[in-house]
Amino acid sequence: MKKLISTAVLATFLVGCASSSGVLKKGPDTFSVTTSANTMSSAKKRAYKEANRECLRSGKVISVSEELATPINNTGASDFTMTFQCITPK
Repeated sequence: MKKLISTAVLATFLVGCASSSGVLKKGPDTFSVTTSANTMSSAKKRAYKEANRECLRSGKVISVSEELATPINNTGASDFTMTFQCITPK
C-alpha cells in the first residue's frame, strides 16, 4: 500500500511538470500556444510539436511570427509562448 501511494504521488508530480494552453485561434490561420516545462528546451519543443500538429491537420506548415521565453524559477522551469500562422507549403 505504501509503495502504491508513493507511485501515485510521483506520477502526480511528473504530470505537473509540463502543461499547455493548447492551441488557441487568434484569427484566420493565426494561432498561439503557451507551454510550461521543467526546462526551456522542453517547453519550446512541446510548443512546436503542438503548432506543427495544428497546421498539419489542414495540410499546411507553420510560420512563426513571435516567440517569448519566460523563466518561471531559478531551477530552469520556463514558459514558452509562440504565435504562428498556418501557411500553404511552397
